Amino acid sequence: MESLSLAIDIGGTFTDLVVFDEKTKKINLIKVPTIPEKPSIGVINGVDRAAIDLSKVSLFIHGTTLPVNAVLERRGAKTGIITTRGFRDIFEIRRTNLPEKDMYNLLYEAPPILVPRYLRLEIAERINAQGEVIEKMVEHEVKEVVEKLVREGVQSIAVCLLHSYANPTHEIEIRDIIGKYHPELSVSLSHIMCREYREFERTSTAVINAYIQPIVEKYLEGLERDFQDRAFDGRFLVCRSGGGAMGIKVAREAPVNAVLSGPAGGLMGASHLSRRIDHMNLLTMDMGGTSFDTSLIANGEPETKSETELETLPILLPVYDIRTIGAGGGSIAWIDSGGLLKVGPQSAGADPGPVCYGKGGTEPTVTDSAVNLGYIDPDFFLGGDIRLNPEAAERSIRAKIATPLGMEVPEASQGIISIVGANMAGACREIMMEKGYDPRDFAVLAFGGAGPVFGTTIAEELGIPIVVIPPAPGNFSAFGMLMIDVTHDFSQTYVELLERITVEEIEEIFESLREKGARILSEEGIPENRRKYLRSIDMRYKGQEHTVNVQFPDQIPRVNKQALEKDFERLHERRYGHRMPDPPQIVHLRVKAIGLMDKPELREIEQGKKGAPGRALKGKRQVFRDGDFTTYRIFNRENLLAGNRLSGPAIIEERTSTTVVHPSQSMEVDRYGNLIIEIGG
Repeated sequence: MESLSLAIDIGGTFTDLVVFDEKTKKINLIKVPTIPEKPSIGVINGVDRAAIDLSKVSLFIHGTTLPVNAVLERRGAKTGIITTRGFRDIFEIRRTNLPEKDMYNLLYEAPPILVPRYLRLEIAERINAQGEVIEKMVEHEVKEVVEKLVREGVQSIAVCLLHSYANPTHEIEIRDIIGKYHPELSVSLSHIMCREYREFERTSTAVINAYIQPIVEKYLEGLERDFQDRAFDGRFLVCRSGGGAMGIKVAREAPVNAVLSGPAGGLMGASHLSRRIDHMNLLTMDMGGTSFDTSLIANGEPETKSETELETLPILLPVYDIRTIGAGGGSIAWIDSGGLLKVGPQSAGADPGPVCYGKGGTEPTVTDSAVNLGYIDPDFFLGGDIRLNPEAAERSIRAKIATPLGMEVPEASQGIISIVGANMAGACREIMMEKGYDPRDFAVLAFGGAGPVFGTTIAEELGIPIVVIPPAPGNFSAFGMLMIDVTHDFSQTYVELLERITVEEIEEIFESLREKGARILSEEGIPENRRKYLRSIDMRYKGQEHTVNVQFPDQIPRVNKQALEKDFERLHERRYGHRMPDPPQIVHLRVKAIGLMDKPELREIEQGKKGAPGRALKGKRQVFRDGDFTTYRIFNRENLLAGNRLSGPAIIEERTSTTVVHPSQSMEVDRYGNLIIEIGG
């Protein structure tokens, strides 16, 4: 009988696989190099490496960086826009404001626009904000516009009409016309992406979807075909940026929902873990080969937001609030024109990778520095699967960094590690302060291949007292995907003062959104007894632009407006630091449709004795820190038992990662095999 669940996370450097056997409850972890030119090859390599019989896999969950990389690297499909006459340039005009980090940059240049002006065409039609048709659309004009885009070689079209959130009739008619004459074209309708006002943001969301859809669709169809050729006949799900997963049909049609699918897996795992280990507030740190992602778990739930940005382009969809910077093991160290040492954001990636990989890399990286400092054993990288070359790393750091700065290699390597650590700490501090949280109320959850190397250092700098390192942290994001539910988000703009809302009107909108969710969950084979629906509203003070999301009661007739107002004011004060006398206003209604999935339970490990685990001790190694070499004891994590305790300086090695416990820190293994590190303990 089918009994395996398979989760795969494609990162910039490595592809991670987690195989869970539902019968034996055993978990198999695989990490193979990512193939940037064709990521599906890395997936198949991992399947072969793990010797997985795909005919026994009942559930396949996939997270990938393919959508976000297509935008960042400008490798998407040639895309056109069809919009209402007079709004041709809304996508290029944007909001006219500068990104926060470039607010005072007089020489700022926006990233290249995804759709040039000659591919943005207009049609005569008009619907007002109440959804009333002011000017009807004419089919032959639409056909002429589509033919013009086809002659320009367009592969995908984003249809973004004024006020289509209120009445999508014209967008639907345009889709039907395109399908009638050019069924080969991909079509993205803005009202399907989101039923919310803000023309630029809705247009941007539809354009990004159109830009990546042909590429993602081709990739998913190819991967699905490869799996079917190997007798896979289970459920194929794709991880969402805002948590949960969607069926492959929805993923092909709306891949914009998966732009941050990889990091989202780690947050789902973190949320599940927080409720098991009695640490409901977590600051997550996911450091891989290319980037560093940080986010918050508050009261057991990931922090979310209704909008994010990708290369200054907004995406108007619910996403986890994740801050990403170019700080990974492959981040390149360099000296700027002023003679200052910098690290990242450029990365050596998977190919050629850090110099110590021996694959042709020439630029010194964070991993090269960690090897030189003694944090990483060159003979035990990925459990010995990859033999690192510390001599090559040392030569590169000496030539590119140490000699130009008049330093020795250890000091230069320490400088690289300190700078990347400061960059990561800055991102963590920013997200915590912005949300109004006290770091002392949180624990750090460090994962990714490189996260456990830096977790204790960053926690020390931020004043966070506890660091948690989960089992197999290098595969934790893929493991987190096994904790997902199928989810779909729906929203509808509804602008009205709280005091004026009517039960009947809101109930009707909520019910229409719930029906959409029920229909998709039914198509994806989720039975009714495995479904639930969460309702919420976006609120603001009258006259404001930005909103906060407030959970909404399941039963409208029981709505207590005073309770809603108090919830809103409390959330507003925590987010912005103040309350206002202005009346609260509803802006959007939201429904999250959830299909509940079975999840693997965390297994308890064998109980051991208190005190230092002698059987796990591998030896000792000299580590350069704070200007001098210090002896660190080296432990094998596989031999640690629940209750084992040790004091730093120590290094705990495992196949997918390395955990560093510095002097004045102590570590204990909990019953699930997590390393609980006390800072200053």
